[in-house]
Amino acid sequence: MVIARQLLAHLALVVIITSTFPCLGAAGGTGCTLLNPAPGQHAPPPRRPLSARAHSVCPSLPPDPTAKVLSLSAAKYAGDPFQRLAFNGSRTGPTLRLSHGKLYQVEVTNVDIPEGTTVHWHGLELDNSSWADGAQGLTQNPIAPGTTFQYRFVARPPGTHWYHSHTPGQLANGRGALIVEDPADPLYDMYDRGAEHVLILSDAFTASGEEQLHMLQAMGMGGMGGMAMASCPGLDLSDAPFQAVEVNGESFSTTGRAAVFRVAKGQRYRLHVINGASSFAFRLAIAGHDLTVVALDGRPVAPAPAEAVLLASGQRTDLILAADSPVANYWIGVSTLDGRNMPAILSYEGAPAPASDPAVSKGAFTANLTCAAAQPQDGLVDTQGIASLVAAPSVPPPAKTADRAFTVYTVDAAVASADAGMPEGFAERASQPGNPYGLPPNFTAPGPNGGCPGRTSKYCWSLNWAVYEMPMPLPIYDATRDSGVVSYSGRQYGIVTEQGEVLDFVLVNPSRMPHPMHLHGGAFHVLAVGNGHVTTANDTLDPGAVELNLENPVLRDTVVVPHAVASPKGAEPSALVPGYAVVRMRLPHPGVRAFHCHIDLHASSGMMMFFLVRPAAGGNWQPPANLTCGIDTAGLGMPGMSPGGGMPGMSPGGGMPGMSPGGGMPGMSPGGGMPGMSPGGGMPGMSPDGGMPEMSPGGGMPGMSPDGGMRSMRPDG
Repeated sequence: MVIARQLLAHLALVVIITSTFPCLGAAGGTGCTLLNPAPGQHAPPPRRPLSARAHSVCPSLPPDPTAKVLSLSAAKYAGDPFQRLAFNGSRTGPTLRLSHGKLYQVEVTNVDIPEGTTVHWHGLELDNSSWADGAQGLTQNPIAPGTTFQYRFVARPPGTHWYHSHTPGQLANGRGALIVEDPADPLYDMYDRGAEHVLILSDAFTASGEEQLHMLQAMGMGGMGGMAMASCPGLDLSDAPFQAVEVNGESFSTTGRAAVFRVAKGQRYRLHVINGASSFAFRLAIAGHDLTVVALDGRPVAPAPAEAVLLASGQRTDLILAADSPVANYWIGVSTLDGRNMPAILSYEGAPAPASDPAVSKGAFTANLTCAAAQPQDGLVDTQGIASLVAAPSVPPPAKTADRAFTVYTVDAAVASADAGMPEGFAERASQPGNPYGLPPNFTAPGPNGGCPGRTSKYCWSLNWAVYEMPMPLPIYDATRDSGVVSYSGRQYGIVTEQGEVLDFVLVNPSRMPHPMHLHGGAFHVLAVGNGHVTTANDTLDPGAVELNLENPVLRDTVVVPHAVASPKGAEPSALVPGYAVVRMRLPHPGVRAFHCHIDLHASSGMMMFFLVRPAAGGNWQPPANLTCGIDTAGLGMPGMSPGGGMPGMSPGGGMPGMSPGGGMPGMSPGGGMPGMSPGGGMPGMSPDGGMPEMSPGGGMPGMSPDGGMRSMRPDG
């Protein structure tokens, strides 16, 4: 799609502030409460001087009058089987619009969540404030009920980011958009002033993430109470059965209505698209419209046309949409990769009201598509996507060489080691100091039969067969130059590195499920993605097996490691060709950075590691005191992991609450049908660059409305 018109780069966005925008704080300590909360909404407590607050506040921060202050409440969301936690009383939390380079203090109050909660600022770099990352068990304990946690950070980089709970099992609920704005944004001349929409895509379940995890731990991967996991031939999509898709908290199947996004003919719009799902990847396309991809995970890319885009959990993209079609309502198709479709609506000014337009009614779209287009004909993942997407000129290139390199396998540790893809000699290599996996030398790999630690669970994903165990006390206090020699043992998978060190990771996926790997507080260059055998006999990168892009690779914080595929014709029929991704990261700031699969069930069951970044020689860095306030998680092992047993609220047959025996959602057709997408729009496979333009033929769809009712918090108005 050719962009015909341009705006001057210096034009700023229109600031729209209404009385429905919650808690627009100001510098110097003044704030507000949520005005006129709707039924079911929770107003955060009034902001008062710290000394006057009745509840506890942590951590201990020195006053800083330059910090802009915002308030968020996290509370139970009652009366909705698909929602359990909400920020500021809304199914989708308020959109935070922050100014690049400015200092913010976001005060998060846990109103009544008994197990506690945290907030992770997904995509922010948190220069010297990684203690504010919100990673439970690494940078803080969960916020206890009646407690306010003060997160303080500088807003960067510019782009589309988001926030969500990082307490295991809660990702399927509370979430909101976080947009960092910069007057020098190179994308400003590609769309019209103020013409923006935020689309948060999410999956929805009647069982909480914690309940799903407990069921899988008790029953294993075979399904939840006889309900099949989502899959296509040769491709597993989710360990949790599908129930619903929402856009900005709205869906025909959960709230009875689709999100509507209004556009004016002749305008160019910037769409901030966020996959905030706990499990599923999504395909998005807009009927009658082409799209232009201009950013991935908040970092600009060279503009690339697309009829549809694919996004895995945690990933974001910025799209340019030209509203140049006839005035009407159009479907915005949002579907899983096995074809479960639930659209939103793009509505032109002057078109019939969507609620009364039969063309975009609940029964007017195809709910079930097919897996066919998700399977490449030759059985190998198409790598053209990453070849066609390169970083924009404004993105700095990667370092030419790395200081250290590691190989990480993304594996199901519950099954036999050979079935999980353990390479020959892995156990012996892993037990040696300086091994290529970054594992502690006292790590013991599982035996031939595999199995979760202690045999108390039948479900555990891992990195390099190390089912993650939380170190105690919080590792954030080890990230100082004067904390002495630091090392981690057993399954406390932490790699100690130094500020500014450049690390290469060869991520190898021998499983049938793609894994979106997310780095906290930074980003990495994606040097290569595909399927093939790219390591040597010693499990280091084979430079002759893969071509690395060191000139203009995309820079992002979440990359999909493709699933293993069947061998090409003529090869051993039972062999699988693993997926791989090669990434290069520089960790320029001290602190702790988590690295994990962004599928909540995978991370919660053990698919996680972290980097402890020490200050450079001669430097020092100190996190604030009292980050351990809140709920003590000592002795809990991996957060959210329970030794087994029944799932709370589970039906006698072992089914998920609110689901029919066949795994369907109430009111759904026996095939699990959901309204959506036109027939013919086949499901393209996950593009190896981790969710970029998917060239699927004619992926038409109608639909959308102004931010789907989402509100904005813009303290710099």
